[in-house]
Amino acid sequence: METQKSYRENSIYIRELYVKCTQKNIEIRECIRENDYVVVNEKHSQACLLRMVYPDQKSLAIYGRLPSPSHNCEVSAHYSFTADDPIYPPDYMGFAWRNQVKLTTDFLFIKTEELKVRLELISGESGVAPTSKVLLWIFPDDFVFVASDLSGEGEWFLLGSGLARNGDRDFSKYLNRWEFL
Repeated sequence: METQKSYRENSIYIRELYVKCTQKNIEIRECIRENDYVVVNEKHSQACLLRMVYPDQKSLAIYGRLPSPSHNCEVSAHYSFTADDPIYPPDYMGFAWRNQVKLTTDFLFIKTEELKVRLELISGESGVAPTSKVLLWIFPDDFVFVASDLSGEGEWFLLGSGLARNGDRDFSKYLNRWEFL
């Protein structure tokens, strides 16, 4: 029953994933395991395993917070996921969200190993927790900021000073970058 509910909640993201892959001539096939997809390039010369992660609305209410209104954040999305998988380790992790300001569904794709390294740098801890929690803030100029484990003072300092851009918490280069797949 949980799988059916999960599918219904995430169906807009799944539909958009298929539509955008088709537009980009990327072949995508659903795996037996929920939220896993095999992605094949147009020439059928490369394939990868993509694990999609969708916003966790329940934990957003608990852990989520918005930046100062002066920053004009368009989306605040919270995710809970497992990056380590000894049986079927994904090549890429994909994050999806609905931007109600632009009326678009956007995606962020990052190599799993790179994601784990970046999360270690952000948390300051060695190794990735069994279940990772990530809070993303998306701003009008397609700036994607990882706000996990960030105090109000840290937010003020990083966003207010402009130091957030091009730092470990800046995931903008992965936004809607289909060529990564």
